[in-house]
Amino acid sequence: MILQNIVERLKAYTTAASSLGLDLYFRVETRGTVSVETLGTPAEFSDRYAPVAWFGLPPILRQFNIGANDVFVDLGCGKGRALFVAARFPFARVIGVELAESLAVAARRNCESFLRRRNVPCREIQIVHVDAAEFEIPADATVVFLFNPFRDVPLDRVLQNLRASVFMNPRTLRIIYHDPVFHKKVLAALADLVSRAVVRDDYVVYELQGPETTP
Repeated sequence: MILQNIVERLKAYTTAASSLGLDLYFRVETRGTVSVETLGTPAEFSDRYAPVAWFGLPPILRQFNIGANDVFVDLGCGKGRALFVAARFPFARVIGVELAESLAVAARRNCESFLRRRNVPCREIQIVHVDAAEFEIPADATVVFLFNPFRDVPLDRVLQNLRASVFMNPRTLRIIYHDPVFHKKVLAALADLVSRAVVRDDYVVYELQGPETTP
């Protein structure tokens, strides 16, 4: 038990150090958590803001062979960390959707700092301050990221929007669901569109195929 506690503490220290180090490297401030009371957002959405680990997303995106026709959307983007990870890939556009005004402001500020770097493949990063459940998924979106940003009711509406987008604009759409608390709900809601699901301990990737793209 003592050894396990030591290992867990070392992991926590390592994660915190890498979070701080990469924030400094990219000239952004994305680390830490913020409670829903501080954010002033409805509790039905989430109980706090917390960023995805800097090293958590790149291995997943590398599997997709990202190109100039791909568009990344983060629903519940917080301060923008996942956007900056995605912008290190050759996406055509990267879009962050955030309900909490303070987080959207922080994301825009971080975006300005991040884009001062010259070696950023994707230079078009957009922050949209709106309820993700009301956000219309772009017709050219090919990758959607969710870091467990919603509870039941908002998630239902987001899933309806994703279904509508794929039906109205048939294409391959990949959903990366990190910390997949509602995995069964997502799979049930999109079952007829899911051509493939990759399930891991800390994330699930659902590959959706629109009616005209299904083999």
